[in-house]
Amino acid sequence: MEFDVIANLRKSIRSFTEQKLNEQQISELKETILKVPSAKAIFPWRCYFITNEEKIATLSKFKGSGSGFIKNAAILIIITADTSLSDMWIEDCSIVGTYLLLKAVDMQLGACWVQVRNRQHDDTTSARRFIMDQVDIPESHGIASIIAIGYPDTKPETRDSRSGMKHKFIDIQ
Repeated sequence: MEFDVIANLRKSIRSFTEQKLNEQQISELKETILKVPSAKAIFPWRCYFITNEEKIATLSKFKGSGSGFIKNAAILIIITADTSLSDMWIEDCSIVGTYLLLKAVDMQLGACWVQVRNRQHDDTTSARRFIMDQVDIPESHGIASIIAIGYPDTKPETRDSRSGMKHKFIDIQ
């Protein structure tokens, strides 16, 4: 698929069919991450691929609201990084997430970024702590986000641009 087509099809998908991904598709997602650049070539990230339905259902409760839809995703990818390795771990993890979102479109899948960093599970527990209690993630790791991926239950419509956003560009000559 051409990049402009991918960019025009990219949107947050929060509703998935029950169809699962095959091993080849999961392998393609992993290969995509291997192509991601990193500040100072440190590559501090670690990505956890979750396909177990029970684990996905449990993780769908990591925030008080805004995460429940992920229980129907075929796969969750938890993007973490060892914060002791790089002060740019948030940026590096964001690039990983962006590559995954674009690769999902290229594979005719749907995906949605779900914020973890600086979010709460409830009044006493952070979203990070809730996830770490479910998945064996080292204490030195920050969790940037979860990318939920699956087959979209409706076909995303293309959009040519967001012409109303052109005021966001400032040309300096």
